[in-house]
Amino acid sequence: MLEFIREGDIIYIHDFSRLARSTSDLLNLVDLFKTKKVTLLSNKEDIDTSTPSGKLMLTMIGAINEFERANLLERQKEGIVISKREGKFKGGTKKQIKNFEFYYNQ
Repeated sequence: MLEFIREGDIIYIHDFSRLARSTSDLLNLVDLFKTKKVTLLSNKEDIDTSTPSGKLMLTMIGAINEFERANLLERQKEGIVISKREGKFKGGTKKQIKNFEFYYNQ
């Protein structure tokens, strides 16, 4: 998407946490959109990222989202350790795709 956006485009997202996994990535993307004169609209948050207060709110939301993601991953790791200890963790099942090489090489 980043290679194809043009001036005047509007990018719709559900919320900022779906756009980037870290605050710095989010701010870099918003700056990129600003330089390309692309509008970013979030269904969840109503923030004008072109204003100082909007950028502050965006930074705070990004930091909270990053914190929530880190906590989720930490809890997931703890759950896997407990499951392995109890012999319940089996891991993901191996996926088999018929004719994978054929489709991959196209």
